[in-house]
Amino acid sequence: MRTEYEKKAVIKLPKGSNPFAVDTPDHLPKMHQLCVANGKRGSGKSVAITNLLRMYKEHFKDDIRIILVSPTAGSNHTLLTESEDVFEEPDDDVPAKLNRIANDERDSFIEWKHLNEYYLEFIKGLKAGNFDRSEIQNEYMLQYYNPLTNKC
Repeated sequence: MRTEYEKKAVIKLPKGSNPFAVDTPDHLPKMHQLCVANGKRGSGKSVAITNLLRMYKEHFKDDIRIILVSPTAGSNHTLLTESEDVFEEPDDDVPAKLNRIANDERDSFIEWKHLNEYYLEFIKGLKAGNFDRSEIQNEYMLQYYNPLTNKC
């Protein structure tokens, strides 16, 4: 088989675009990814995947959310001790549930980004002397309060 490339079809990546911007250790596959394990019964697919997930969890700690879609997850529950989201029963609701999880993650990120920008602006004003430290305005602090959890 011979491969030929079309000279006029040049792919240009957008500047500043790096799909593998997540700093991943050299011994692990780069993040982000879609991983499929295929092999005969008893070949070690579940053991390999659960160990890969364990290594990601050890490296990224709480900065990673693992979503596992596997019909054998229930039979391998001893290997899957810390997976947050496991979908083992194939049903028509799984894509909708995955979409809901992705939307919730997006919303959380947007909220964090907003609060982080607000916080940086607040600290900038505080350092510039725009606020009296003894009279920090409640409106700034209330931005970080969640009445549902009663936590900041």
